[in-house]
Amino acid sequence: MRIPRDILIPGILAVAFVTVAVTSAARKSPTCDEAAHHIPAGYVLLTKGDLAFSPETPPLARYLAAVPLLFLDLKLPDDRAFWARDDRAEFSREFLYSLNRRLAGLSVFLARLPMILVGAFGGVFLFAWVRKRYGALTAIFAGVFYFLSPNILAHARLAATDITATVLIMCSVLLFRDILTCRGYKEVFVAGIFLGLALLSKFSALLLLPFYFAVVCSDFVARTVFRKEKGPAAGIFLRFFVCLAVSFLVLWAGYAFEFKPLLVNVLRPEDKVEFFTAAIQRILPFAGGGFTDRCVRAFYTVPVPLSSYIMGLMGVLRHGAEGARTFFMGSWSRTGHPMYYILAFFVKTPIPVIVSFLFGIFIGMKDKEHRPFNLYLTGCILLFFIVASRSDLQLGLRYILPVYPFVFLIAAQGLKSLFQGKKMFRIAGAALVLWLAWTQFSVWPDYLSYFNEIAGGPAKGYKYLRDSNIDWGQDLPALKDHMKKKGFGAVKLDYFGEGDPAWYGIDCEYITETETRCPGGHVYAISVNHLERYDWAVHTRPDATAGHSIFIYDLRKKM
Repeated sequence: MRIPRDILIPGILAVAFVTVAVTSAARKSPTCDEAAHHIPAGYVLLTKGDLAFSPETPPLARYLAAVPLLFLDLKLPDDRAFWARDDRAEFSREFLYSLNRRLAGLSVFLARLPMILVGAFGGVFLFAWVRKRYGALTAIFAGVFYFLSPNILAHARLAATDITATVLIMCSVLLFRDILTCRGYKEVFVAGIFLGLALLSKFSALLLLPFYFAVVCSDFVARTVFRKEKGPAAGIFLRFFVCLAVSFLVLWAGYAFEFKPLLVNVLRPEDKVEFFTAAIQRILPFAGGGFTDRCVRAFYTVPVPLSSYIMGLMGVLRHGAEGARTFFMGSWSRTGHPMYYILAFFVKTPIPVIVSFLFGIFIGMKDKEHRPFNLYLTGCILLFFIVASRSDLQLGLRYILPVYPFVFLIAAQGLKSLFQGKKMFRIAGAALVLWLAWTQFSVWPDYLSYFNEIAGGPAKGYKYLRDSNIDWGQDLPALKDHMKKKGFGAVKLDYFGEGDPAWYGIDCEYITETETRCPGGHVYAISVNHLERYDWAVHTRPDATAGHSIFIYDLRKKM
């Protein structure tokens, strides 16, 4: 049977995507969040059902990552005190590298496989949805942008929450648009299911709720004021609330229909009480201490649905208010920068995507048929950018990763217009595709550290952004490979991450305080997130790098 060309091309791209993701995932140590949180926490969730011990993110991605681990003979004591500690990173290190040390590497690799499948599903879904509504050529280009994206690949092979949230938010946004034009309820239920799954993947999916409400209100105004519709226009609100009800049931089911008081069986309850007390006094400054005390008692005694979800959301809000150390354009700060994510987009997105996206915006505004939907996508993109840019929690491009499928869809329209133009434009469009393909394969396996030519490539990216943009603890295997190649017996190491260097066969000593000012005649390996600790390293070109995230200085002959 002959396979249609418009299906064959995305199929080949999907297979290549999975192949590249699997082979590159095998060459990376666990990132900070994988080792310290998601993989061990997912195993606890599936085997012990303890939703309250680590509620800082919804559990869906953790469930998925932990499924393959059920087929391994992993050890986890039944004593809740073993895993439910104040320092969850400590438990996680003990789980991976002490109790289950022999299986640590296999556990990390297997936990990544479901994420790769989720990433591949996202590309197939995007292609299928766009093909049905925009035609085969636009769908192919959307698939090309998705499957060849170094940023999608970077996070699709990590056992974290980002690719699951990106894919499910994309599915929800595209399917929700369908309920604005449908008359039945099949589309409504499907949209509700995917909205619930998106909410189960990451708290940032909550941004969809006010966005959808604004879209529904705008649609209602357009129908009643401009098109003079009456009954059918009001039906959109009913479909919207049915969608919300279905999403709530899906979300609650993901928490095993949990129904308990907020502060029962949680870690550090005194911290939560302090947070709730401050929040009540800030929201209701006229309320007395007695009212606040009654509220706190209710938090201990009154059961509510989705207790762990609510507590996790409160923790995220608290963490966001506290902020985190952010590196932006050469300096560290405890506060976010309004241009952080704009810069991140323009230095970590392949130039062919940026060019096609900007051209697609121009073309999309001229296309009367698709203009409303393009405005819908643009509004969603702007919402995520604006909210992220106002936060003091700016730890990497991954916080705006959900906008990329929408960027790809708009960029696909721009690329399609090039291929439908004169010969010169078709050549330009083909050059952009080849450039993107070269970008994807040339950066293997270092997708997390990818920076485009505007920033000077991965080798120069550390000058602009840090943290999960370039260094998330993923390059211990690359460091070991370099040591073996150069014959280094041991290194002085300052490593940013939760992986165990010894597990990878790295013989190392940790750098002393004196050596931060005056190094000795040794080989030094320093994670770029820690580079500013060393005045001598900041102003010295490294002799080599491991995966672009660990700088190596051979000072044996220089001292």
